Amino acid sequence: MKKYLCSTFLFFALSNIFSQNIFPLDTQGEKNKFVFDSLKNKLDNKRIICLGESEHRIETFSRFKTEFIIYLNKNFGYEVVAFEVGLLNISNAYFNIKSDTAAVKASFFNIWQTESVLDLYNYSLHQQASTSPLFLSGFDIKSVPSYSSSVWLKSLFLTIDPVYSELIFKTDTAMINACERVRESFGNNKYKKNNFSISTALSRDESKTSIVFYSSLSDSLKIRKDFLISNHLLTEFQYKIIQHSLLDRMRNIQFFSIKDFHAANCYRDSIMSQNILWLVNDLYKDKKIILWGHDAHIAKKSVEGDGHDNISSVEMLPVEIKDQIETISLNFVERAPKRIQKQIKLLPGNTFFINKPDYLNGEFEGVIYFKNTELIDKYKLK
Repeated sequence: MKKYLCSTFLFFALSNIFSQNIFPLDTQGEKNKFVFDSLKNKLDNKRIICLGESEHRIETFSRFKTEFIIYLNKNFGYEVVAFEVGLLNISNAYFNIKSDTAAVKASFFNIWQTESVLDLYNYSLHQQASTSPLFLSGFDIKSVPSYSSSVWLKSLFLTIDPVYSELIFKTDTAMINACERVRESFGNNKYKKNNFSISTALSRDESKTSIVFYSSLSDSLKIRKDFLISNHLLTEFQYKIIQHSLLDRMRNIQFFSIKDFHAANCYRDSIMSQNILWLVNDLYKDKKIILWGHDAHIAKKSVEGDGHDNISSVEMLPVEIKDQIETISLNFVERAPKRIQKQIKLLPGNTFFINKPDYLNGEFEGVIYFKNTELIDKYKLK
């Protein structure tokens, strides 16, 4: 009798779980097949998928995203993954850096310089000649402090004007150093809830001089566009990337010139929104796209209480673009509502997908919870 009652309780508990759209993803050790196939109907008509993460530095999240993206590329034809990184860095790595590890380090912030992201990078390289290519891109104005992109800009004018070429490298590396000085100050204070002043923000003179220079460089590229393309220094595609990246350089300078932390982050999200729009409507206008970033930037509604408290970049997008988007957050079971935690504990496995969670108030259409997670530490690239 006791055994019967326990079985009956478990049956109703599980029925309640599935009525709440809670799906165990790896109960049978077949995470990829079960979870990804279960999302098929949700993703069929979506051109853009936002893969959020509630916290950076979690290798479990990156590993899951890598597996999911490869599945989406092979089965749904998603051909672009745009990260919360600078467009110029990741493009330069693709076109000019031979070492895979060096390319990842030159493209991604250290929070994503791990084995799983390297696997995704290698996969994308191998797919370039296939019928289902996968391109890596970026939508942030902040970039990794790597001088390799400065070398690329320098090389464009090396045969045209060696003196100007050297000035490009000198100016660009100086800008990278100045912005990195401010970025470190941001990093030390980003979890403060109150607004505060950034004492290390770029000065008005620094900003004005740099913006004038990049504007002039953009004009010089326009004048020499035909020469650069006909002499195989750039393709038309690369030219568009560099011109937009120079605009991002100027926006990045503006971002690091804002002394108020909250105002700076609001500005950053507004520009990331414009960059997403450009990727969707221009650079990759015929492609299905995946966005990889923090929940605060790619939620359909602003995420409150995480120290950002500003409108997300995706929330700022036009309605006709947002209608094409499916948003999924990756999170920890401990952060789920108590009732969800209790239900999940009845199920075996580590990973669970929640469809249309009402407690998120429309921030995400789905959330993937993990019982156990690993930090990036032992998976960092050497």
